[in-house]
Amino acid sequence: MLLLYSEYLTYITAYHPDAAKLVNGLADVNQGHALSVFSFGGNLGFACGPITVTLVANALGISGVGLFILVGGEVALLLVHYFPAMRR
Repeated sequence: MLLLYSEYLTYITAYHPDAAKLVNGLADVNQGHALSVFSFGGNLGFACGPITVTLVANALGISGVGLFILVGGEVALLLVHYFPAMRR
């Protein structure tokens, strides 16, 4: 299950102005490095996401893909709980 969480966190990285603002706001000192890691995660997720879904669908059937919904919901709850409120 931990592997699914780590993969999901990698896959949710997206190129969006608000997401980049969040990353820059959460970075303490080295904002460039934080945005670089964020971008790399987005590329990695874009490349590995379809492969992972295909492997899960082949192993567990198409209903096994529903695991990603459960993992996504749990990650969303963790993010709501642990992320600080960002000021605009």
